[in-house]
Amino acid sequence: MYRQVADQLAAEIASGELPPGHRVPSERVIAERHGLSRMTARQAVELLVRRGLVYRRPGSGTYVAAARVEHTLQWFAGFTEQMRAQGIEPGGRVLAVRLSGQDGSDAGVALELPEGEASWMVRRVRFGNGEPLLVEESHVPARLFPDLNRHNLAQNSLYDLMRSRYGVDPVRAHETIEPTACEQDEARHLATRPGAPAILVTRTAYDAVDRPVEYARDVYRGDRARFVVDLRRQQDGRAGADD
Repeated sequence: MYRQVADQLAAEIASGELPPGHRVPSERVIAERHGLSRMTARQAVELLVRRGLVYRRPGSGTYVAAARVEHTLQWFAGFTEQMRAQGIEPGGRVLAVRLSGQDGSDAGVALELPEGEASWMVRRVRFGNGEPLLVEESHVPARLFPDLNRHNLAQNSLYDLMRSRYGVDPVRAHETIEPTACEQDEARHLATRPGAPAILVTRTAYDAVDRPVEYARDVYRGDRARFVVDLRRQQDGRAGADD
């Protein structure tokens, strides 16, 4: 029963009947409305909290959380492009920009750098409508992007900069997506708590000649991100293939 009630409240949130910032009915009201015990009503609300649809404000009540920001996996696009496609104003703050040599790190291996060859590390907080959404750490070969640190990396899209200033066009990427938890430094930049659920996206981007041009490690706030992909069954032409 509590799952059914939670699903109904979730539908009201999705439809806009319960908009972001709106106070959710109290457990007593939910129980009376559905003919349930207070315990069952409490379980329904707790389920919504775990789903990230609502949040508790101590001493005040439970409120509808802001809608999650969608990140499509249908095509290769940078953060700035994805935000603007949803009518969200992208922004950023630079945390660090530095050069480092190939030392056998994951970034150096992914970028296929010879031993000792330098790469840029750019670490930024990325914002959507002023809200921190992810901590992004990108590594790019220094030989392809000389003087990268002289550009406005806080506001500019790194991919746009690659194309317009350096003639390097990232056209595809390989990504892995896995659950993680915010470390203390990440939590501070994302305005959440250490240990809060997060999503780790690791990416290697390639240009048109299949040359690796970026290795990135992005940590998204788990309560503000949703990844979306449409799937279609592969047609391999084999007769009598089992479903």
